[in-house]
Amino acid sequence: GWRQHRFLGAAQAGASLAALAKVHAFFWEGSAFWRRGGAAAEELGAAVWPSGAYWQPDLQPPGQMVQVADKWDVHRAAFAGALEGLVPEADLASLGERLQAEAAAVGAEAHPFGSSGAGAPGLRTLIHGDPKAANMFFRERRDGPIEVGLIDFQWSGFGL
Repeated sequence: GWRQHRFLGAAQAGASLAALAKVHAFFWEGSAFWRRGGAAAEELGAAVWPSGAYWQPDLQPPGQMVQVADKWDVHRAAFAGALEGLVPEADLASLGERLQAEAAAVGAEAHPFGSSGAGAPGLRTLIHGDPKAANMFFRERRDGPIEVGLIDFQWSGFGL
């Protein structure tokens, strides 16, 4: 039968990556699916997010990109003991401001199919949008590879 794992071992992680790679390859821009076109391609294009993944900038709260420095200061204070000695204090003190200065540009580049992105001709594919252990089922067989079943496609859309 099919089982879920709270944490993935190396075999499950490898099988998961292979399953996601198959999805990406099948729906890659220029693949046979898109060249064939028709109702299936039109329906898929209309049914998914223009830019997939719940973490992409278009789906984040307004103003989030301008709160990075303040949020970093809170986290830095909360994890001061764990961070101590990792990098010079001057780097940690300015990290939030430096991240905030780049956040919008990095978000647009990482999610080029959203409203702030410039697109990425030839690189668009369908992405799951929330690939994690809770959204995967596994069937392990003695005589073959681990099978992976993906669920929860609510954040599916186009991505890299």
